[in-house]
Amino acid sequence: MKNIFSPLYTSSAKAYYSAIHSSNPDQKSKILHLDSEINNELGLPNYIFGNLSQNVTNLEVSLDFFLQPAVTQGLELEKAQYKKARNLLSSFLGTHQSININFLFIENAVNAIEESLLSFGLQPSNKYFSVIRVGEDMDKYKTSIRKSYKSLVNWGMKNLEIKIMNSGSLNRENFLDFKKLHLQASGRQTRSDESWDRQYDAIQNNHAFAIFGYLDGKLETGGLFFTDGRNCYYASSASNRDLFDKGLMHSIIYSAVEYCMSNDFQYIVLGDKVFDSQSDKKIISISDFKSGFANEIINGRLYQGNIHN
Repeated sequence: MKNIFSPLYTSSAKAYYSAIHSSNPDQKSKILHLDSEINNELGLPNYIFGNLSQNVTNLEVSLDFFLQPAVTQGLELEKAQYKKARNLLSSFLGTHQSININFLFIENAVNAIEESLLSFGLQPSNKYFSVIRVGEDMDKYKTSIRKSYKSLVNWGMKNLEIKIMNSGSLNRENFLDFKKLHLQASGRQTRSDESWDRQYDAIQNNHAFAIFGYLDGKLETGGLFFTDGRNCYYASSASNRDLFDKGLMHSIIYSAVEYCMSNDFQYIVLGDKVFDSQSDKKIISISDFKSGFANEIINGRLYQGNIHN
């Protein structure tokens, strides 16, 4: 089974997350082994998505995906392949005294890498995600949306001019308007110019699409979604804060579902689903907003900790 987070691991998405990571002055690190090198060593193309890196300040070694969780793709391994994957972490510890782990598994069965983490004494925590299983009937999907959202979706679809930007409809000026909207909504530039360039490249490479909403000819809302042609990941968005009562993003997400349905996608990952009432209020609010569009909640097993000999 293909991991539903697969849109995050295209070459374009990797370039974007690499740009985000490299621009963080507090997390300067060098890559010791790219995931492509790790997979070549295992003889398993696209099995692990995550790099072995070293912090240049404290020299700590980590296995993650640019500070986010690494993942595996659900492949059936032959006995020799399983053994080699099972011994991967031990082979890394032959060179490094300890490794910080940040790894997420959503497969039902425990695979070789997860078995290895368990043998080192790491225990997972549950992590949940709001997702949309894309079907063939938009009217049926609409019945699954939170009741209070429906009037907001209807308002947006009636009053906003919705434009979709993909590899066949590139417009840098429109994309830069989205960047400006994000800056205005945030009150500051939250990430590097390079990361925005990499997102535009992703659209150009057919690894992302953007949906923009215009009111009276002015861009007021928009969202960018990574894709690999099979699944979709809600990556970033921005809206005019003065119009928040209109629920601008509601019609953007709804339009994304229409787009994914027309292109035979299987899943849209909206983001984390947070149940802990003690979490940061902003995180809870974002989680609650996204979950109103979800028709499924999936759970994963998140391993975070340190392994050593």
